[in-house]
Amino acid sequence: MIETKELIEDFLEENWEKIRKTYPNVINVGVSNKRINGAETDQPCIVFYVSQKKPLAVLKPEHQIPKVLDEVRTDVVELCAKDYIMGETEPSKLPHRVQKRLAGGVKR
Repeated sequence: MIETKELIEDFLEENWEKIRKTYPNVINVGVSNKRINGAETDQPCIVFYVSQKKPLAVLKPEHQIPKVLDEVRTDVVELCAKDYIMGETEPSKLPHRVQKRLAGGVKR
């Protein structure tokens, strides 16, 4: 299991195109600690942000985000666009390879 955020970022860098094309409901990805029932754990993972969480039964098997993707834990978070507005923010302190994938916005 990949256990550090840096290694997960490297994995995302190498596999970004494949991930982007495989999961059509994903609007963004990031690296963070997994949340279980709203509580943050100490387990780093890839967070898949989706516009709407859907029951697995309505998704094609190839579009279902697995709990572990190639030795990396995953988490799925519903990101409601109405909760965010466009605005100016401070420059990101994230590495460029991660920053280029992130969408901008300010939480209301």
